[in-house]
Amino acid sequence: YLQGNYYYWKSSGMGELSTSIELYQKAIRLDPGFALAFTGIAKCFLDQYWNYQDHSEEILHKSKEAIDKAFAIEPGLSDAHLALGIYYYHGYMNYPEALKEFEQVLEDQPKNPEVIYWSAAVHRRAGNWEMAKSEFEKAVELNPGRSDIAGDAGETFDLIRNYSKAEEYYNMSLMLQPDWVITSRRLSQMYLRWEGDMRKAREILGNAARNNKSFLSDSLIIETNVLIDIYEGKYEDALKEISLFKFDVIQTEFYFRPKYLYNASIYGLMNKPELEHAYYDSARIFLEKRIIDFPDDQRLYSSLGIAYAGLGLDYRAISRGEKAVKLLPVSKEAWKGVYLVEDLALIYVMVGKYDDAIKQIKYLLSIPGFLSPKILEIDPRWAPLRNRPEFKKMMESYSGK
Repeated sequence: YLQGNYYYWKSSGMGELSTSIELYQKAIRLDPGFALAFTGIAKCFLDQYWNYQDHSEEILHKSKEAIDKAFAIEPGLSDAHLALGIYYYHGYMNYPEALKEFEQVLEDQPKNPEVIYWSAAVHRRAGNWEMAKSEFEKAVELNPGRSDIAGDAGETFDLIRNYSKAEEYYNMSLMLQPDWVITSRRLSQMYLRWEGDMRKAREILGNAARNNKSFLSDSLIIETNVLIDIYEGKYEDALKEISLFKFDVIQTEFYFRPKYLYNASIYGLMNKPELEHAYYDSARIFLEKRIIDFPDDQRLYSSLGIAYAGLGLDYRAISRGEKAVKLLPVSKEAWKGVYLVEDLALIYVMVGKYDDAIKQIKYLLSIPGFLSPKILEIDPRWAPLRNRPEFKKMMESYSGK
């Protein structure tokens, strides 16, 4: 059971979660009355669902069965209430019900750092940023030895563009766990958002690689290197990095990108229209097939909109981008939602609707998120906007913020 907990909190991919599930299952076989093992496995299932590793109704059903089993063994178990709160949060984005479960635990255990951490996470998704910030800081104070809590606190300050505070928490997270891929990637990308500092961003990745031999084979790290190559205009290097991707898709809970989209964008920047068109068309085919099986996945519509825009199918591009935003608006998910709005802004740029793009960008800069003035300066995809008076005025307004 303790080993299962270790791999669960260490998890950054399917492998560690699978290991956790196997260990919890072993604990249950050894002691079918061990309620905590059931809540542990439920949380693993919910993590798989949330990160689209298994985004099925069946996995939600399995998680609820495990939670119900824990309550049957030990009614009122605090960890079962925590797991049930995560079920409402990860399974249905039902923030009031999630918080109700967490508050039930906090009535008896007001300084339980794990519950405070999850409460902070829910407030962040609901767009209650002041509460999220406060709760994450409290969770770190109560449990200063947890790298993941410090990292998530850093990410929260990163999202609200308080980069110096984010840097403090990211460094705390790395001090506790120097080989943790997730925090190194977050810190590297933060320096791009904050200062546009490609050298420092690469330095963070280099330091991390020395602490973790498998670091450079991680797809999200490769993606970060690709982005830095693009920002520096090193397009041939970016194409070489893309060839290192283990899979045909880079996906997180926030986006789903066939690697063809990266190739297409780079060939466009290199002014190689035939290759650009071929890769956008490959992305289109891939995504259209995927949507048949997952028609409610907003991430797919955003990426398909970008592919359509690259193919000159303007109306289809805009309709897909707008559909993605409608499927998961910022009002429903304050973090995932901004990715979809940014994709829509990019689609508007690609189809030449620059005023619409600037309108979306203004909105994004007015709310928490990862788009920043520095990214708008260094990312060549936004170059068509830079000589427009309204864009210049907007950039002046947000400079230094």
